[in-house]
Amino acid sequence: MENADVNTDLNVINRSDEKYQINQDTYLVDEENIFDNIEDDIPSHIREARINELIMKNREYQMKQKTDLNCYKELTEDEFLKLTTKRKKCIIHFFHEDFTRCDIMHKHLKILAEKYNEIDFGKVNVQKAKFFVNKLKIQVLPAVLCFVDGILKHKIIGFDIFDGVDNFQTQALENHFIKIGMIKAKENDSDNEEENKKYFKRTIRSSKLNNDNDDDSD
Repeated sequence: MENADVNTDLNVINRSDEKYQINQDTYLVDEENIFDNIEDDIPSHIREARINELIMKNREYQMKQKTDLNCYKELTEDEFLKLTTKRKKCIIHFFHEDFTRCDIMHKHLKILAEKYNEIDFGKVNVQKAKFFVNKLKIQVLPAVLCFVDGILKHKIIGFDIFDGVDNFQTQALENHFIKIGMIKAKENDSDNEEENKKYFKRTIRSSKLNNDNDDDSD
C-alpha cells in the first residue's frame, strides 16, 4: 500500500487545474549577471564595492533559503510545489493537526532533518492543501512522501512498516529511508550500520511470512 500511486510527476501538473504558479525569486540574482545591475558611470572602486556587496547579499539569501527549507518547516502549497520540483530529493510529511500519530511522525522527522541537512524535509497541513491531497490521493495519515526530481517515488502510509506500533525508534524510520535510497548512512555511524543489517533481516523475514500467508490463503 505504501507504494500506491508513485511516479506522480509534479513537474507536469496541469497549470489549468493548478492555480499555484511558481514565481521566481525577484531578489535572487545570478552572480554572473550582477554586473548588469551596476551603472557603468560610477567610479571603479565604488562599483567594485557595490558588486561585492551584492554578491555577499546574494549568497546570504541563498544560504538562508537553504536553511529555512531544511529545518522541517510547514510549507504552503506554493512552497511545496516549488521545493519538490527544484530540489533533488525531498521528504514531505502530510499531516493533520489533531492526529496523534502525525505528532509522533513530526518528532522523528525533525530529528532526521537536523541530522541529514543535505536532504530537504518539510510538512504540509492537509487542511490547507486540499489540491495536492486530492492530486496525490492521500487518504490515510500520517503520509510521508518521498520525491526525486519532482517525481513521487515512495510513500509511507500510517505506521504499517513499523508493525503498527506508536513507540518505534527514529532509527527505524532512518533505516527505511536508507533502504529506499533517500538518505545515505553516515560513515562514522557504525552502530547505525549494524542496526541497518538487523532492519533489513527483519524486513526480509516479514516479506517471507507475508508471502507464505498469501500462498496459504490461495
